[in-house]
Amino acid sequence: MKVIRPIYNQNYYKAQAMLRDPWFIEKIAWLKGRFAEVGCPLPESGFKEYSQYLDWREHYWKRYSEMITSQEFKEGCYQITGGQDQFPRETMDKLEEFERSFLPPVYGEYFNEILQHYEIDPNNKRFYDFIEFHVFLGVDSYTESTFLIRLAKNRKTHKSELFIQIYGYTKKEDIINNWPLISKEQACLPGFLGKSKKWETFERDLDLYNEYKKLKMIHKINKEGGFSLLNPRGLDVKLLLKLHKKYPELTITSIRTNIAKTKKRLGEK
Repeated sequence: MKVIRPIYNQNYYKAQAMLRDPWFIEKIAWLKGRFAEVGCPLPESGFKEYSQYLDWREHYWKRYSEMITSQEFKEGCYQITGGQDQFPRETMDKLEEFERSFLPPVYGEYFNEILQHYEIDPNNKRFYDFIEFHVFLGVDSYTESTFLIRLAKNRKTHKSELFIQIYGYTKKEDIINNWPLISKEQACLPGFLGKSKKWETFERDLDLYNEYKKLKMIHKINKEGGFSLLNPRGLDVKLLLKLHKKYPELTITSIRTNIAKTKKRLGEK
């Protein structure tokens, strides 16, 4: 995993206090123990790669499906409920206790329990991710976003715009180190150039394009007057004859190509 620069703020030290709290340590140890008991053990120091965690999670849910549909689980539920669809609260409590002791633990519920224990909003994704990464990837440091990227559509122009929000702790290096990510979002903007290269033949191509427009206008006027001195396809030949001494590298094919490219690069129709 990519190492993110830690921000030593209140959230960082709250997370560090959690890691040192016996209640937190015991809860995580119990959770890992239950994973091992149901055939989904974790490496002692967590997975080295996030992809390994994803593979484990796939195995975990497969194991969960196997156990919840097993005959042993069905028989255990039957012994508690007697096969009844409706039963008192006491029976419900026993059934829930049996499910917790038999099935793989739905760890998201326990992560939320930890957040509530420390009076942290269960919707706080940063702290939820901190617990998840600590359990499965062995991460011991709470991280903050060093900046925020947001794509939004301008209501007046109806075009996409890219905004980068920096915080009081954002540093120049955060932007530089993450420029590939920013550039990826930038590619969604209208007019994205990618590698901006100088138009080395601009003077020649502009000269050619202007001559092309002059000849085209003459042809249009003659045509509207009821006669034509120049066939439309003859424009290329006319341009070649007029400019070949000045630009000997031009050919009929390159003239057509350069005119099309120039028109496009100048944004003309």
